[in-house]
Amino acid sequence: MLERVSKTAAASSILLILLLALAVHPDMTWTLRVLSAAALVAGWLAATPSRSFIHIWVFLAPLAPACLRLLAGREGPVLDVVWMAGLAGGLLRVTPWSRWALDAPWNVLLGGWTLTLSLAWPILVAREIGFHAAGIRDAGAINSSSLMSAPQAATWIMYVVVAQLLGALWYEWVRGALAAGKPRMPRVIHALWMGVTAASLVAVVQGTVDLGFLSTDFWASLRRATGTMLDANSYGVCAALAAPIAFLSMRTLAPQRPAAAVAVFALNWAGLWMSGSRTAFLCGTFGTVGLLIGLWRERRSLAPARTLLTTSALIAAAIVVLIAAGTIGPIQRMLEVPIGRAGISFLWNRGGYGPIALQMTRDYPLTGVGVGSYRVLAPDYWRAIANDSLPLDNAQNWWRHQIAELGVFGGVLVIGFSVLVGWRVLTGRGLQQDVAISSTIRGLLLGLGACSLFGVPTQNPVVLLWLFSLVAWFLAFVPDTRSRDEERGPWIRAGWGIAFGLAIAYAAGHLLLATGSLGVAQRAERAHREYVAGAYPPEPLPNANEFRWTAQDARFVWPARTRWLVIRFWAHHPDIAANPVRVTLTSPCGVLFDGALTTTDPVSLGVTLPEGQPALLASLHVSRTWKPSDQGGDDDRDLGVGIVADFVSDPVLATAQTRAVTVSACKAGI
Repeated sequence: MLERVSKTAAASSILLILLLALAVHPDMTWTLRVLSAAALVAGWLAATPSRSFIHIWVFLAPLAPACLRLLAGREGPVLDVVWMAGLAGGLLRVTPWSRWALDAPWNVLLGGWTLTLSLAWPILVAREIGFHAAGIRDAGAINSSSLMSAPQAATWIMYVVVAQLLGALWYEWVRGALAAGKPRMPRVIHALWMGVTAASLVAVVQGTVDLGFLSTDFWASLRRATGTMLDANSYGVCAALAAPIAFLSMRTLAPQRPAAAVAVFALNWAGLWMSGSRTAFLCGTFGTVGLLIGLWRERRSLAPARTLLTTSALIAAAIVVLIAAGTIGPIQRMLEVPIGRAGISFLWNRGGYGPIALQMTRDYPLTGVGVGSYRVLAPDYWRAIANDSLPLDNAQNWWRHQIAELGVFGGVLVIGFSVLVGWRVLTGRGLQQDVAISSTIRGLLLGLGACSLFGVPTQNPVVLLWLFSLVAWFLAFVPDTRSRDEERGPWIRAGWGIAFGLAIAYAAGHLLLATGSLGVAQRAERAHREYVAGAYPPEPLPNANEFRWTAQDARFVWPARTRWLVIRFWAHHPDIAANPVRVTLTSPCGVLFDGALTTTDPVSLGVTLPEGQPALLASLHVSRTWKPSDQGGDDDRDLGVGIVADFVSDPVLATAQTRAVTVSACKAGI
């Protein structure tokens, strides 16, 4: 029963998140909405036992961002939604919704992890929009010191969750496909490396001709190629994975033409080098060493001259890559890391991202800050730690990132999955007839593990598909020696019970935190930044200040710069004289204003805060709104009142307003 709940929740969450993204994603154009909806439907309708349509989506995955950027004029994760929707449609059609088609303990670890994500993401999204449905479209509600709005924060969490859930379904599907036939070189692997190799061709053009070709100004200014993925780090890791796999694939497809295998290997390594990614270089080195070890172990079954030709060609290709010009290579970037203890500190802290993750873990050891929430909350933490801004990024270490977001309740299963995979990679013995393939996959998985010590490469959904594909493929060549009877033992049922309990505890914990210390208003108060929900973006006033139009209900957090606050608000309803507008402004400390406005003249309210009060949290309600477009204007917004708040240094100024209120000490919160 618990397995059925887990799988149904995962499949339903994928579908629901994609539909929500189509409806409310703030960065999605109508072109992207139409393409994503069409991809989802096409993926569902075209999925067949031949699996060819699914392979097409995987091939297109690394190529989609650059192409869609040209088509829709957008950048960022929203571009992944199109191909993810198509892949999701196919996988949801061909995989069962009632069970995980995996052997134990993989189904417990994977199923429990996806159940945790499925139960938690609605709570976390509701937290970011302030538990108000209108918040999902409230671009004026800023949830982070990075100026990330509530809709952006909510859709980022959904993006992270759907990528991981889709990766889990992908892993299950690949395991099933390999178990059915156990091909030496499955078609899905061909689709992966071919798509990345096409991206590498673009990367070589970028690195040798024009860095701005199918890329962005940001990466071009850094002299780093992105291929077609619009991200040099993610593309670099994909190229590192594709290079040795492409070599083995071409050796299988064209055994009489070793030059073709060397060519695709060199092309991907050249792209990797031009990406300038240090973590990708580390991963590619592990994979290439694994490939060379596998070829060496196969030397007795190959003609000596052919082995010598292949090895020499690989070395020559590596030399060509090392002298590639036009971009900053990973070696040059590695030399930027200080030597000695300073270098170790640099790699561990990584610009403050490490200390932030550790502080999150200390604050929330059981639950973390929520899946997908590190990116949202990290700028607030850094503002409190260093009083400085922080670019959006991850915790610069996969395990540290998971613990910071998931804590003990949410992280134990996925970290257990990674530990089990690592154990099999280090201790498993591959089939003798496929030693080159198993050795290469082992090297690549070790490389992914090594570069995950210095980044979170699998945050990109294409890299995540690569990881799960390699794990599934590796397990096909390194079979589990345990008997099926052992797997059906009562400890599996106990494992499902524990997994279910952890998922419930994680979701329940975040439900409590979302109405407490991790609520958006409470976070703003701790970060000493303004938070406004239920109001439109700021507009200028003639005196160089700014005001906001509110909707019918709005919430505010005004960080205290002094003890004296002056609030001015007004209504411009055309019929305000005949039909007064009632305005109520309350705080946890009591009612600040409750009265009717009968003219368009502003009302001034002076508020004196108690000594040491860090912020004033307030809620505003307007009895009715009006729409200027109904009066022949162009503005179709529903307007309540205009409002502006300023802290002043003179207490006399606060008490001299139309109304003056002295607030007593009270518990903060809205």
